[in-house]
Amino acid sequence: MGTTGIQYLFRTTADSKLLCYAWFQAMHTRVDILISSSTDEQGCRHVVDEAASVIHEIELKANCFDPHSELSRVNRLAATRIVPLSEDLRNALQQCLDYHRLTDGLFDITTDSLSFSPKTDTEVSLSTEGISFAQPGIKLNMSGFIKGYALDRVGDLLRREGFESALVSLGTSSVMAIGHQHGSDGWRMRLPGAEGSIVLHDECLTTSGNDSPGRHHIINPKTGHYVEGMSTVSVVTESATVGEVMSTCLFIAPPAIRQTLIKQFKVRHWYTSPPID
Repeated sequence: MGTTGIQYLFRTTADSKLLCYAWFQAMHTRVDILISSSTDEQGCRHVVDEAASVIHEIELKANCFDPHSELSRVNRLAATRIVPLSEDLRNALQQCLDYHRLTDGLFDITTDSLSFSPKTDTEVSLSTEGISFAQPGIKLNMSGFIKGYALDRVGDLLRREGFESALVSLGTSSVMAIGHQHGSDGWRMRLPGAEGSIVLHDECLTTSGNDSPGRHHIINPKTGHYVEGMSTVSVVTESATVGEVMSTCLFIAPPAIRQTLIKQFKVRHWYTSPPID
């Protein structure tokens, strides 16, 4: 057990590579990290500790369900004054607003707001000074974004530290594959909710939707209603952040615009379970 609640397993492969498997809790799920490296156990522990710190810091900033988070403070105060922001949260919020525009409103972090409408995002003002809301009742929920945002940050960290073969999973719904697994061209992943698998190489596999008959948690910003029915959408993208956005948007989007989104955001592969028209 590590000092931050991280658990580790190590073993050495036949070609003297060190396999490090670590896991811990964050973002209301289990985070799993598998690294294949020529470094020693200390080097692996160091980079996993750093990765855990990155994920926990993003959660402390952007988890709207934590009343002590920076985003919760924004939701409480931004209708009364400009609230200063950390650089990290400002960057994440700016990306969310940009994706709202680029997806013609299908990606929207304001859907939990009172009196929500497809134009609620226009009442959010983001500037160098901070963030403010034009009216009370606006709530920003970044739950469909921060896992991907955190994964991309962890991927940057691993590559910067010289780790070229790794698999990072946040609750199995957001998975990043760096390089390739020993003896293969990539990392073979089972497709969630379906038979078969796919090989990832410097790519991410992201799944969104309703994984049980009674679950409905994604609101269609065009209607203001939850998307009903048991189905999920999974996408393969280079960026985990894009994967989060696209898995949500393709789950919501009507058939007529799905191919436009897939082409625009360079989605290499997508599938639904069960299949949809």
